Amino acid sequence: MIGLYIHCPFCVSKCHYCDFYSVVYRNDLMDAFVDAVILEAQSYSGMRFETIYIGGGTPSLLGGRRLERLMRGLGQVFDLGAVTEGTIEVNPESASDEVLETALTLGLNRVSVGVQSLSDSELRSAGRIHTAAQAVEAVVRAGRVGFRNLSADVIVGLPGQ
Repeated sequence: MIGLYIHCPFCVSKCHYCDFYSVVYRNDLMDAFVDAVILEAQSYSGMRFETIYIGGGTPSLLGGRRLERLMRGLGQVFDLGAVTEGTIEVNPESASDEVLETALTLGLNRVSVGVQSLSDSELRSAGRIHTAAQAVEAVVRAGRVGFRNLSADVIVGLPGQ
């Protein structure tokens, strides 16, 4: 199975446990990021993928418009006709209906929600900016929008567990 991973490195803030490459979200860099990904993709034009995973960072910070531009740009460069699973990671605070609906419309059929914990004190100790209630609401919202393939990232071993 051949898969494409796109790393969206932007986060509202850096979580204490995270070792992934990320930078603090800057709206003025988001369009340039999408342009750069599409430009880099052109170096591999014509490749065919069976899965696509947009991870991060916080890809939901792209918003609907930029996510659409990214996916349409990738679709012009790559053969995405064989994609059977397209995933986007979202964080509860940026998993808006707009982002979720756009992702589903574009053929992303799986959403992975960065829940991490359902304990507000554990979330705070990990440097997360959402609450447990917001995490649950994000999962519910994704289902309401139409996602039937959902996952929730949960961390075991946080301080206090």
